[in-house]
Amino acid sequence: MVGLITGIIAACIYIYPVFLGLILLPLDLLVSNSAPWLLANQILIKNSYMLDSIIQMYPWHRLTFESLTKGIIPLWNPYQIAGMPFMAGLKPMVFYPLNLLFIFGEIPSWNMLMFFQLFLAFFFCYLLMRKLRVFVWGSLLASVAFAYSSLMVGFLQFGSDGHTLIWLPLLCWCLFSYADSKKGRYLFGLGIGVACSVFAGHLQMAAYEFGLIAVLILYLYRIKQASKKDVFMICLALAAGLGIASVQLLPSIELFSLSARGTGLTQTLFAEGLIRPYQLLRIFSPDMFGHPATGELRIGYIETSGYFGLVPLFFTFFAVLRRKDNVIVKFFFIVCVLSVVFSMWPLGLLISFLRIPVLTSGSGGRLFFLALFSGAVLAGYGLDIFIRDQDNKMKLRSAIFYCIGVILLILIAYLSSTYIGYYGATFRNLKFSIAVITGLSVIFLFYFLLRKKYRFIDVIFLICVLMVSYVDLFRMGYRFLTFSNSKFFYPEIPVIQFVKEKTKDTLGRTYGLTGSEVPTALRIQSIETYNPLYPKRTATVLKALEGKEDRDYPTNVFRFENSKRLKYVLDFLGVSYIATENDKNPALTYLRSIEFQNDFTKVYTDERHDVYQNTKAYPRFGLFYDAVSGLSEDSILTDIRNKKTDLSKTVLLEERLTDVLTSGTGSAKLISWDVNTEAFAVTTDVPALFYISDALMPGWKATINGKTTHVYRANYAFRSVIVPKGESTVVFAYKPSTFRVGIVMSGTSLFFLCCIGFISFSFAKKAGKKKER
Repeated sequence: MVGLITGIIAACIYIYPVFLGLILLPLDLLVSNSAPWLLANQILIKNSYMLDSIIQMYPWHRLTFESLTKGIIPLWNPYQIAGMPFMAGLKPMVFYPLNLLFIFGEIPSWNMLMFFQLFLAFFFCYLLMRKLRVFVWGSLLASVAFAYSSLMVGFLQFGSDGHTLIWLPLLCWCLFSYADSKKGRYLFGLGIGVACSVFAGHLQMAAYEFGLIAVLILYLYRIKQASKKDVFMICLALAAGLGIASVQLLPSIELFSLSARGTGLTQTLFAEGLIRPYQLLRIFSPDMFGHPATGELRIGYIETSGYFGLVPLFFTFFAVLRRKDNVIVKFFFIVCVLSVVFSMWPLGLLISFLRIPVLTSGSGGRLFFLALFSGAVLAGYGLDIFIRDQDNKMKLRSAIFYCIGVILLILIAYLSSTYIGYYGATFRNLKFSIAVITGLSVIFLFYFLLRKKYRFIDVIFLICVLMVSYVDLFRMGYRFLTFSNSKFFYPEIPVIQFVKEKTKDTLGRTYGLTGSEVPTALRIQSIETYNPLYPKRTATVLKALEGKEDRDYPTNVFRFENSKRLKYVLDFLGVSYIATENDKNPALTYLRSIEFQNDFTKVYTDERHDVYQNTKAYPRFGLFYDAVSGLSEDSILTDIRNKKTDLSKTVLLEERLTDVLTSGTGSAKLISWDVNTEAFAVTTDVPALFYISDALMPGWKATINGKTTHVYRANYAFRSVIVPKGESTVVFAYKPSTFRVGIVMSGTSLFFLCCIGFISFSFAKKAGKKKER
């Protein structure tokens, strides 16, 4: 009960501005840095580092919110890079259980999601520490250190990443609890925790968690002398948890295998993200090398910052120093050291060279979160040991050496940055750490002077330790996080409304109005993306349209270069509206040439924007009566790259058509569409090829008048079907087989997990009866 109440209070205090009507998102960055708003001179910027949260992460969350509240599972995102799988991207967290919060509305549910990350991280860690027989005060310190560490707070406004991490202490608690009691409910909790950590959206970190759990199982097998049957039951529960997550995992694995990132970029990403040894100094001061809010940061802030408080750090060291023989302390100390070592350059390169899918698919520095978690656990042990330890001289020496050592370290950093080479260690950035270590020194001073005179001094000491720890991490978070007025929440200004109205019946795409994943939030179709899992096939044909070879795919952001060749891209992809700043010629702005200026007609203007219609843009969908079939992939790419065929009249196909196309006339009209489906009314006087410049991925099905028909891959990456003479209704629907199989596997695994829990309960009950006899 103590952990529950304290966790709620701590989280509410931490996000108290939301109770004043604000939202925990850096919307100041959105409206000041992102088109079409660009209010750079009208709003104060707090922290420019968190731009990704509102131009990438939240747009995905918004599409999830809008779709689920309409009863639609968003499997596809039609708004980015000619369309791509959405749910399979993991980060949208489509199946995460806390999406039930959507019943409270978009903004309240987001703020509540932030609250539950802080609260559940705190509460789950508290449960674990109490299970490890650490007393209340030590458990509270560990919970504060874990829930409010630099990584957890840094990930907070991303939504998904931090929620992946909060399940680790729960998984450990379930393991220890089952090892002690053999009760089936802990196996059930273990399986659900595994599934939730996958649904939370960061598979790389979830994989690291599962690796730790696997090692912990082996460790428990030795120290708890668990039977092989118990280990087998635990493994079954873990497998069932992964099975429950199949509805997410199978589509995600498929997308990863078809993405550019899944075909050659992982090693570079992992190696570039490794922590450099000198960056470990930030465990003593998170702002050792500057801070985003002050503008002089020289290195990444979130994943290379391992700060969980100067106060908990002391007790981490103390636990290792005084209880090396404790098996739990020894285990988490080993995990902490190995996590530090292999998240750093150069030893982390050993993992990089293994090129293990998922584990090496992102920044190598993310492995460091296991060190933060282990450090927090050790801090709880350390405070427990410190209070119980009777060797006062040892405690005094440890406190003196630690405080003096940290002060000297901070002083050296300040002097070297001031007089040798500037790297951000200014007094403004270090003063918080100075204040904390000074406060800790005073607490230690009064503790050692008064503990023999007053019995209650231990309680006062413990309260002060917790308060200083929380205030330290609270200060760190508030320097970093931004709470914003909801009026800046993706406001729909007139130019947005104009474009949406003009394209709603034509599916026309827009260019230049906004970038990254913001079109997803605004429900405007675009041709670029900030999703690193963009399909390789789509990227290949887009490069061919630019006249480039299919190599050197961008790591994260897929954008087009401003050149004359961009006109071909815009026309082919059906980009019917081009936005510019007032009085800017789109031909000069984007194409770097006046050659095509007559192809653009101004159709909208306001105090900041002009919108031009691209009169030569190909229709997004329509009927074709000419096609070249039986071509190889390379020949199609070469044709597109060299502009040999007029693709406004002819479609290039890999498969051979069974029907012979002849000249004819007809029309196609959009009936309805949502994220997963598109329906068209088609009329033609002869059989024709219906084509739409939306990406074709495994899972797209088509029906004509209710009957399933074959979908041809057209122009290397897009969709087409043969429609018969007369009137037809053509419906495209995205129904990937991996999703359907995943649903069956998830349901079966949930049933299996319940059976595991029941069987384990029966075994425990029989064992109890035998003991009674």
